[in-house]
Amino acid sequence: MLSDKDKHIIQERIEALKKNQNKFSEKYPPHNKKDKVAQLQYSSAGFELMGHIIVFAVIGYYLDKHFNSSPWLLTLMMISGMISGMIRMIQVVKKIK
Repeated sequence: MLSDKDKHIIQERIEALKKNQNKFSEKYPPHNKKDKVAQLQYSSAGFELMGHIIVFAVIGYYLDKHFNSSPWLLTLMMISGMISGMIRMIQVVKKIK
């Protein structure tokens, strides 16, 4: 069991944490739900861009391996992945706005 002194110390620390939380909330007010959704959509667009590049690069790597044309198909497919990823990113950003 906790002594009265320990309970008092714990209670003081809880109150101090609540005060700090209130100060933080005043300094950084919470965003509305629409802002959070937009942030998630923007971050997903970035991940989608990387996904396009990685998938196209892997395809290019295996095509280079199959046709023994290293590094041309890998380079071509990475550029294609960047272009398709950017097109998709532009579509997502336009949709968000």
